[in-house]
Amino acid sequence: MRRKRLRQLYVLRETTNPSTGRTERLAVYTGAYYRFSQPTAAERLHLLHIMDFAFALCAAAFVGYGFMDLPSTRSYLVLPFYLAMGLPLFFWGRAIWRVWRLPPRFTQVQREGSVRAGIRSARGIAVLCGLFVTGEALLLMTGQTNGSLPAEIGWAGGMAACGATAVWSARAARALDDRAVRVPEPEPEPEPEPRH
Repeated sequence: MRRKRLRQLYVLRETTNPSTGRTERLAVYTGAYYRFSQPTAAERLHLLHIMDFAFALCAAAFVGYGFMDLPSTRSYLVLPFYLAMGLPLFFWGRAIWRVWRLPPRFTQVQREGSVRAGIRSARGIAVLCGLFVTGEALLLMTGQTNGSLPAEIGWAGGMAACGATAVWSARAARALDDRAVRVPEPEPEPEPEPRH
């Protein structure tokens, strides 16, 4: 659905390459352009550091838990949610990378792939962390910890902290996205005249 909407922001134009004489189809962006209105460079940097910190914490917890040998790492109450975290974590990191590389004036496609993708991915991580903690709590209540109660409680608390920082990151990204204002489109480039 989103891809179809973003595809409508482009128009195909046919041009003739003067050196080869072949007709080429070129996609030209016709959508809106944006820039961040209010935040100073220091405010934008602060919001990006919040997103970086939350991502680093969640990535460290994800990798660290993968090396643990606990009953919850083999439990159907916890393991599916842990395994599912890998995909939104990857997209979250990619979105943060794209936010760092945003030019001062950016397109709707760049906005969707950076700031808004970061919001969606952080929310997905928060939901999966909540489900992980719920599964861990059910595992603890049923007494299936086999003597590793402190470690299980520690990982449940760590994933709860990851979920909280993911929500914090999503709010920071939303604050950044709310400051994106539409700017006038650049002057269209004149079509090259064919050479004879």
